[in-house]
Amino acid sequence: MSIDGSFKSGRDGDKGGLFFLKSPTVGAAYFEEFSLGNAEDVTQVLSTTYIFGGNADLDQGVPSALAARFCTAPGDCIVTKNYSLLEPGDVAHKYYAKGMGVILEVEFTDDQVQATSQLVNCNFDARCQNLPLP
Repeated sequence: MSIDGSFKSGRDGDKGGLFFLKSPTVGAAYFEEFSLGNAEDVTQVLSTTYIFGGNADLDQGVPSALAARFCTAPGDCIVTKNYSLLEPGDVAHKYYAKGMGVILEVEFTDDQVQATSQLVNCNFDARCQNLPLP
């Protein structure tokens, strides 16, 4: 097991960050964590009104059936861009659904989709019944 990228907040100028903003606005950016030269992860809010089909860049790698389940009206889904200042070119878009949290992550390298991870099951919301599989 590796501890690369780990640090203790408050030591050597290292700071814990935020997972998600309480009231996100488009363009807002914040550190998810910060340890100079070790962990410099940034999140930027790209959309607070995501609906599939409204933005080709944000639709890239998104399964339309998943978006149709969770992102049907403005305000249902938020999209963030997550990246590390230490790894230029590697970016992830995370899609958050109201009442659910992260439903999808699309990873890019140099603007090309490399991988996706999506919600496939949950037991606390009726929208999770018979979720489309990746």
